[in-house]
Amino acid sequence: MSEIKSISVILLLFILGIFPLISSASISVTPSLLELKIPPGKSFTDAILVTNVGSSRVNVIVYLSDFQLNAEGNIAFSEAGTDMYSLVSCLRVNPTSFSLEPKEEKWIRFTITTPEDVTGELHGIIFFHTQSSQLKRIEDKKVLVSARIGTTIYAASKTTIAPSSEITDILIKQDPMDSTFYYSIIYHNNGNIHLRPQGRLKILDSTGKTLTETVLNENNSSVLRNSIRIFSGKFNSKIQIRTGIYYAQVQFNYDEKTIEAEKKVYISNQAIIETHSVTLSTPETENQTYTAYFKASISGVKAREKFEGKETLFRLKNLEGHILAEIPAEVSLENTLTQRYEFTGQWSGILKPGIYYSEFLFILSPEKPISSFTKIVVDT
Repeated sequence: MSEIKSISVILLLFILGIFPLISSASISVTPSLLELKIPPGKSFTDAILVTNVGSSRVNVIVYLSDFQLNAEGNIAFSEAGTDMYSLVSCLRVNPTSFSLEPKEEKWIRFTITTPEDVTGELHGIIFFHTQSSQLKRIEDKKVLVSARIGTTIYAASKTTIAPSSEITDILIKQDPMDSTFYYSIIYHNNGNIHLRPQGRLKILDSTGKTLTETVLNENNSSVLRNSIRIFSGKFNSKIQIRTGIYYAQVQFNYDEKTIEAEKKVYISNQAIIETHSVTLSTPETENQTYTAYFKASISGVKAREKFEGKETLFRLKNLEGHILAEIPAEVSLENTLTQRYEFTGQWSGILKPGIYYSEFLFILSPEKPISSFTKIVVDT
């Protein structure tokens, strides 16, 4: 007897911070995204068109799900009704199962009723889970191929919408060897609806002239209410940035509003931070106490009698931009002939699961701090 297996195939394509969810299941849904504004205590009814675009009959099950987007924009699904801002308790769908012949289409009705006391926005997904009625052969095995595709819904209480956001930190470094800039922009949506901020990062000289720039959130992805997003990447400067003081300027536009932030940076083509890393110990107890071991190296530095105080230091920062620790760096290895030095530092404390950043600062003078950053991930 031939072996029969059921394989669930889920191919998710997140464009503009929404779904379409595109899969090998031969159905399509329209629309793939709904952004609604409903008065408190009122109901809204509409329908989603599901079409069998394949050549075989499919059975479809409809169900609801919550979702979250983490600080790096990655999706995570969770059980319906468990998220703080879940739409599920306000959402009803009919029917919850049906079949479609090839090329057949069906309208699936849904109703959203917003509570009287709701503020801001709720969100969720209506998933359509399919299973083909015909066996397919994959690698000499007969299988039933299933998949899911969904419609994302944002439903805001019309009279309580309050969009708001801030830039909590700008982390930037340059590789002077190839004029590449690396950046992490920490963006906090502290309002009560999702936002799709579009922005730019510019490097300005002391006169305010733009020397180089790059687009932020070019794919227009969503940042959920009351959440933090890291916009990170790299770009090449079109011109050679010489040693000197510059300004990293960030601007975001959303919902007809604009916010800006600026940070002074010193770029050196002589003194170069070559490496910067952080290693975390395994927490010894359940209270999440870690030891962080910092390392960095710098070259192109003239010999000094000693490095101490705040000439060199490591900073540990959270995504709110708060400095959790500031650790003096100690020289662990020096080579005055090649003008190269290695530094270490150590810190112990409680870190909750999440993302943190380490900054290494080499302060040539109060106005000339060379800096580098690296990401730290504390697993759950």
